[in-house]
Amino acid sequence: STFVTRDANAHGVIGWRGVDVHVGKLLAHKSVGLTLVEDGIAQLRYGPLVLGYFDEAAPSTRLLPELPIRAVDAWAWTI
Repeated sequence: STFVTRDANAHGVIGWRGVDVHVGKLLAHKSVGLTLVEDGIAQLRYGPLVLGYFDEAAPSTRLLPELPIRAVDAWAWTI
């Protein structure tokens, strides 16, 4: 998996693959880390804390609190 860092601007926004992602004003001027966990899905971290996930396919530019269902193994959802 790929790990990169981004610096949030004064409004708590980072740039990710040409999209502005809102990470929160508390992180203004702070560095956050992103790890690709699935194609088009990145996990956002601040130090050891997982802050959420960003899904490039979703219409929102806000973080998701949990890993999107499409990223979970399909076998886990079958009975």
